[in-house]
Amino acid sequence: MPQAEYVLRLLEKSEIPNWDIFNHSAPGGGLFYSSRWAEILSEVLERPYKILVVQKNEVIKGGILFWPKKVGMVRTITRMPFTPYQGILLAASTREKPSSQISETADVLRRLILKLKTDYHFIDITSSPVDVDMRPYIWQGCQVAPVYTYIFPPMKERSSRADTFSQALRRKIAVSRKQDLEIIESDEAGYLIDFVFASYRFHKTIPPLARNRLLLFIEHLLKSSLAKIFYLKEKKISAGLMIAQDDKNIYALMSGMNPAERANSFSEYLHAAVMSRPEFQGRQFDFLGANTETFEQFKRSFGGSLQPYYRINYTKTGIVKSLQILRERYHRFRRRTL
Repeated sequence: MPQAEYVLRLLEKSEIPNWDIFNHSAPGGGLFYSSRWAEILSEVLERPYKILVVQKNEVIKGGILFWPKKVGMVRTITRMPFTPYQGILLAASTREKPSSQISETADVLRRLILKLKTDYHFIDITSSPVDVDMRPYIWQGCQVAPVYTYIFPPMKERSSRADTFSQALRRKIAVSRKQDLEIIESDEAGYLIDFVFASYRFHKTIPPLARNRLLLFIEHLLKSSLAKIFYLKEKKISAGLMIAQDDKNIYALMSGMNPAERANSFSEYLHAAVMSRPEFQGRQFDFLGANTETFEQFKRSFGGSLQPYYRINYTKTGIVKSLQILRERYHRFRRRTL
């Protein structure tokens, strides 16, 4: 009996539920690879998305959900706002031998990378934190660089997140507990947006979305039950945190505080309270980045595991490479990488 061939193709709109089933079962799958997330970003940014897959016997073995963009004559795939994991997603191998598993994974990746390289001049994507073998990207001429996040494993019954907190963080939280503080859940996005923009101004950078688009983005996430907003209140609302969620993960998507309260430890207290909530037990908590020194120190104090994931770049020509360098310098100057 002849061996089934791999088929590489774009999914039709009617087939998108098949992608979501694949995403749910894939080891690296999650919220940022889902069609619900993609639909929200597409509406907010007015930018349609595509899904390219590799199939065998009509079963998805790997694929990528992406938002293509054309700049003049240059066709690009670039990273989207508030979407830290945005790259190729792979099915768990069904092979028994480790060597066969590696071979199968490399073969699927090679087919997808070659197709993307053929169709696009510039590619800027990231891997899932569960992906460790970057060699197929390197072998296909991509540049690969590690970036980092802090991840906390699912909270076990009768355990406490505070078990991993640094002594300095515990002291700050103890001081905050002496104040009349309240943690509230809210659908009001205005305070959070003000705090987020104040944070960007304080660090002399600009947010990845304009205020009106950020509001629309948040409203869609709340309406879809993909996110929740929590505020810390002491006479007035002083700090805010928005988490995004799927059935396996809690993500610290965005946060900020009243600039007048920077001397207090309200942000630490709010993060500690939210990540320890009983409703999130059984899911891992992801800080979504640990790549800027100032923010890294804050996140490190909570005691999670430092987890690498990878940024993957490809440029087809020297001209495109020069444009990519200029783009990178601009974003480093104007925007922070959490």
